[in-house]
Amino acid sequence: MGFGAVWLAEIHFQKDRSVLASPLAIAAALAACTRRLKIGIAVMPKPSQQPHPPIRIAATTPETYPLMGRLGAPLLVAVRTVALSDLKRHRPTYQAAWTASGHA
Repeated sequence: MGFGAVWLAEIHFQKDRSVLASPLAIAAALAACTRRLKIGIAVMPKPSQQPHPPIRIAATTPETYPLMGRLGAPLLVAVRTVALSDLKRHRPTYQAAWTASGHA
């Protein structure tokens, strides 16, 4: 599919989303199935850090794909809420904006 990374978040106490109580176990299972995919555990950064951690914005609308490309930011999507067909359709606009903005 061409994904470079996957980030897992620990989710509890949400009736429709409490599907990942142990992201480390899932990360280990994913690692056993891939050699190239980078696997990370999503965390909440401290409110104030020096230097400030990078700001991440998820691509949730068609307009956010070229915006993230222009900013040179990583493309973050939630595969539970974004159809893979939509990701396939919008990814070229992200890549074109990335290249046009000199990040290639």
